[in-house]
Amino acid sequence: MSGWKQQIPVDGGPRQYANGTVTLDDEGTPVAYTVAPGDIGAFIAARLCVNLAYLNAINGVRRTTTLNLHPGDTLNLDAHTILSVGDERGLVLQNPVPSPIPPQR
Repeated sequence: MSGWKQQIPVDGGPRQYANGTVTLDDEGTPVAYTVAPGDIGAFIAARLCVNLAYLNAINGVRRTTTLNLHPGDTLNLDAHTILSVGDERGLVLQNPVPSPIPPQR
């Protein structure tokens, strides 16, 4: 996460280029996002009130980037699940782990 302060997403609701499905934790905080056809990373970040660079940082271990999205991809929204949430076209990549990262669940 080097240099990025953890951001807590807030779902502003579906919109053009960000119509995917948000998964919430028990407290109602968005923790994952399933990409819909036509979604664009910057619009997803805006919908969730987080920085696009932050989304890339917390998804970098399990996928290439949030700029290369495919319907059905899962984006991680929680810095505490960098190692366990996210995929690209159903595949989980094994990229280098950022350091430091928050405790993982």
